[in-house]
Amino acid sequence: MGLLDIFAKNDSPASIKKHAARLGNKRSQAQDRWDSIKALRKAGGVAAAEGLLPRFDYKVDPSISDREEKDYVVESLVAIGDAGLPAVRAFLHASDSIAWPLRVLTQLLSEEAVVGELLALCADMSAEYERFPEKKIQVLAELEERRDPRTAEAVVPFLRDMNESARYHAVGAILRQANAADFVDSVVDAFLDEESARIRSTVLDRLAEAQLSVGARQAEVATKLPSGYKLGATGIPQRG
Repeated sequence: MGLLDIFAKNDSPASIKKHAARLGNKRSQAQDRWDSIKALRKAGGVAAAEGLLPRFDYKVDPSISDREEKDYVVESLVAIGDAGLPAVRAFLHASDSIAWPLRVLTQLLSEEAVVGELLALCADMSAEYERFPEKKIQVLAELEERRDPRTAEAVVPFLRDMNESARYHAVGAILRQANAADFVDSVVDAFLDEESARIRSTVLDRLAEAQLSVGARQAEVATKLPSGYKLGATGIPQRG
């Protein structure tokens, strides 16, 4: 331990910078990383949060230790609270994965606010081809699990995404909303152009679950029904 370590306050810029650098280095010793997480948690504030977040970007062995460290980083960011939110939001947008920062936000924000963060990510994404679409797929999958009247309209462009998994979750994210009936025509338009039997089946299953009819478009939809599906008298898809 050097003289600067002895006399620097735990929340001083020099101390935070030292611990952030240590935590951001995958090759740091495990005990050193733990010490730095604890020091940054104690320091608090946006700079400390910025120092904690890069720990989510790499893995260490064994996996159980990796998970324990990341769990404690989540706890630490939650403990820092609102002061660290700007850093968490920035990391959410910059990172290739949303899972860990989203865990933080779900403990600090209301459900409505969390959906707002996910929709903000959606607004920055495209339905065009991406070499690495994993983050987009994660966002759509999260929206599929949440209920919010803003979601369906925001997700409609992804019904025609170049990635099949993105389209799959987009269908669920729209048709599981309370206002899904307002977007059935958009879903049917995409269904009629869809080449994937899996996605066509997903559309029909979700419509059936929500008891939503294809309305006046029964004749069009009937030409694209996969094997094992039919339309009921009211236009609601059925299996059988």
